[in-house]
Amino acid sequence: MAQSLRINHDISSLDGYVSIQNDHRHLREPVTLRQDRWDALAPGELNMNLLAQNRIIGQSRGPASLHFDVLRTRTSAEMSKQNWTKLAIVSPTHGCGKTNVALNLAMSFSKQSDSRTILLDLDFQAPAISRLMGMANGPALSSCLLAQEEFGHIAKRFGTSLAVAGDEHPADLQSDLLCSQKLSHALATIEHVYQPELMLVDTPPMLQFHDIADITPHIDCALLVIDAQSTGAREVDLCERDLARQTNVLGIVLNKCHESVCEYQVL
Repeated sequence: MAQSLRINHDISSLDGYVSIQNDHRHLREPVTLRQDRWDALAPGELNMNLLAQNRIIGQSRGPASLHFDVLRTRTSAEMSKQNWTKLAIVSPTHGCGKTNVALNLAMSFSKQSDSRTILLDLDFQAPAISRLMGMANGPALSSCLLAQEEFGHIAKRFGTSLAVAGDEHPADLQSDLLCSQKLSHALATIEHVYQPELMLVDTPPMLQFHDIADITPHIDCALLVIDAQSTGAREVDLCERDLARQTNVLGIVLNKCHESVCEYQVL
């Protein structure tokens, strides 16, 4: 059964899209070499005013980030138990707050200094993560997937435990990328070289794009984000059933829920 977390936080939506590779965990490099490559990623600087403006509060230590810390704890526990490392954040439609949930969850994970998290934005038609994070004028993640740039040249490292990559401007090539072997190879290479404990990926709205079927072969599990105020029961049922046929459904996040407590319940 899917589980749900009610988030008492009104999160605006800017949707994204992403994917990952599954089968290269046996390819391990010496720990020191991997750490050197992680440390060599260009450092990014958090613009706290911009983050607050975009309702990104997962990096804070206190009551403001409680709901995302709860989500992080429960997500991490289940993924560790199952030996999963790749998580997709999905939603039925635009406006559910999926990208903000992905960013806040990544920020919450970044507070764990003894682990590495990589957040990828593959919404090539409407990229948002780079803008929300204030990552301007850098090489695009799409160029990495096309083998034109190395991941180490395009990702930004925030602190010691979070790396983020995406596109700043729309690129009209998402279908070719998702259907090609280049995607699989690029994601496998990223995982092999940087060995993150978590690869967190943002995906396109399920009921508005067909790309989720190309993404799910490369992930271990998914969180479904729904708008508690506007997502219909039929939309939730369609998406949950479709996801369950393709990957492991970790749970359902009830976003924009204005209750006074954070609930975690089995549906």
